[in-house]
Amino acid sequence: MDKLEDRNNELSFANGFGIIDYENLTPLFGPEKKFERPGGLSLLRKKDNFLFKNLIDRDNIVVQLNKLIALFSENKDFEYRIRGYRDEIVTTLLAQRFDYVYSEDHMYELSPKERFRHLPLADIWKAWYTSSTLNDIELMVCLHSCQELQYPYQRWQLTKEGAQFMSAYIPDIKGLHLKPQVSQYQSDPVLGKMSFLLSVLIDAFADIEMIGAFKLDVLEDMMASDPPDLLPNDDYKFRKLPRQPSVFTNMKS
Repeated sequence: MDKLEDRNNELSFANGFGIIDYENLTPLFGPEKKFERPGGLSLLRKKDNFLFKNLIDRDNIVVQLNKLIALFSENKDFEYRIRGYRDEIVTTLLAQRFDYVYSEDHMYELSPKERFRHLPLADIWKAWYTSSTLNDIELMVCLHSCQELQYPYQRWQLTKEGAQFMSAYIPDIKGLHLKPQVSQYQSDPVLGKMSFLLSVLIDAFADIEMIGAFKLDVLEDMMASDPPDLLPNDDYKFRKLPRQPSVFTNMKS
C-alpha cells in the first residue's frame, strides 16, 4: 500500500522535512560593532589601534608576568612527587615537569579550585595572583602571550595588513623574560610550564562565563569591522598562504 500513497507528501528540503516552516523563520542578524573607536578612525589607519587600553594594562602585564617567571626560576629545583604515565609514583623537579602533586584523587574529577590546591607550591602561585591585581582578561592575555611564544609560527601567515587589523584586538606584549620556541620539535623549559600554570589559575579563579562573553563580543566586532579589502573573498590580503599546511590551526586565549 505504501507504493500507492501520494508521493507529494514525501518529506524533502522543499517542505522543510515537515519540521521547518520557511514562512516563519527569524531573520539572520548582521554583526554589530561592540567597542568604541576613538575618533572613529579605521583600524588600519592608526599606528596604535588597540581597542582595550582602558581594560588591559600592557605594561603591568609585562611586570607581573616577569615576576611569575622569576618565582618559577627561584623554585625550579623544588622536588615533589607526581603520578607517572603508568600510574606509578615519580619524584621530579619543578624544572623538569610541572604537574599536580601525587594524590589518590583523580584530578579531573575535582573542581578547578581543588585542582589548583594540588599544584606544587600552590600558596606561592596564589600569592602572586592576589598581589598582581590582574583582571581576568589580563590573565588571558598572559596566557596568550606565553602560548604565542610557544607556537610563534601561527602568526607568520599574516600579511602586514592582516597583522595590523588583528593588533586592534590582541595586544602586542614585549619585554617578557621568555624566548620564542625555535620549532615545534624543541620544547622550551619555561614556556609550557607558564602556560600550564596560567591555565590552572584561570580555571580556578577567573570568571569563565564573562571571558566567554567578552570573546564573543570581540568576534562579532571583528566581523563587523573587517575592512572591505580584507574580506574572506580577498583572503590573500589578510594572510599569506603557507607553503605547506600548518599543524597548528587554532589560536588559544
